[in-house]
Amino acid sequence: MKRQILSHAGILIILLLLALMGTVMLYEKRLSRTRASLPALMVGDKVPKLPLTDGTGRFYSTGYLRKTGLIFIFRRPCSPCNTNYNLWRQMSRILRKRAPEVKIRGIVLNGKEGLQQFEDSGSPGFPVCAPVEIQTFIRRFRIRLNLAQTLLVHHGRVRRLRIGELKGEDYRHFIRESIRLAREPGEKEVHP
Repeated sequence: MKRQILSHAGILIILLLLALMGTVMLYEKRLSRTRASLPALMVGDKVPKLPLTDGTGRFYSTGYLRKTGLIFIFRRPCSPCNTNYNLWRQMSRILRKRAPEVKIRGIVLNGKEGLQQFEDSGSPGFPVCAPVEIQTFIRRFRIRLNLAQTLLVHHGRVRRLRIGELKGEDYRHFIRESIRLAREPGEKEVHP
């Protein structure tokens, strides 16, 4: 009788463990599908390494952010850019002085037209590039909204994200956090 009870209890525990494992697997699958449908990379996501080019034919990569960096993504021709130029230049100057290791890149998603617009308006204080393959960039960065995005990246992962145009206070937050992260002792990049 005792053996039979222990045997049934063992089977019940095994069935419960299998049910728990199945539930966890379904949850993870649903979570990954949900995350993939979000309109942007999220905090903690790994930044995809994709090729970029500037108007002169030089090539860059989004993989340059091994330590700390900022990525400004311009989804459409930029109407409020003229008001932002001074803020971008100030941000760039502050970071060059206080945290020169912080890299900044602007990325336009309307190709040569966007690069030309920045060239005509003058330098924002950092290099502006376009993805070599725009559709791949949009898919891998999960850009689904017709809005600008700013990402603070540290060790290849998104640490702060702002969708839409930055305001004065946003710039201050990005500057402070960039400087703080740049001063953190080095940590190894985690490969999932």
